[in-house]
Amino acid sequence: MSRRALPMIALLALVAGCGRASEPAAPKAAVDTAVTALSSRCGVALELRAYGRDSAQVRVLDAQSGTDAAHLIGTARALPDAIYLGQSMRDLLATEASALQRCGLVRTAARLATARP
Repeated sequence: MSRRALPMIALLALVAGCGRASEPAAPKAAVDTAVTALSSRCGVALELRAYGRDSAQVRVLDAQSGTDAAHLIGTARALPDAIYLGQSMRDLLATEASALQRCGLVRTAARLATARP
């Protein structure tokens, strides 16, 4: 390879984005598991509330959601710049907090809303 070709290769690599830092991806399986569990409990809470049985059973669901919320918060703290399905971990925490608030899992919602990645 000639010396003249090296600068051209470097320029092409730069234009192509080689060497550019990208945002890290969140660990998809772990985040999927936590989000799915929270969503599932949220759905059950909505059903219970729709049928007027929202006191003790919803509080149990709220308490059970704490572990999954802790996993999301832990991931957000460990990888604050991570992206999950195009959303930052900070935004994911806020989105989940809002959804949980609407379905009545208020303690877990507050925990996610106040978490600092």
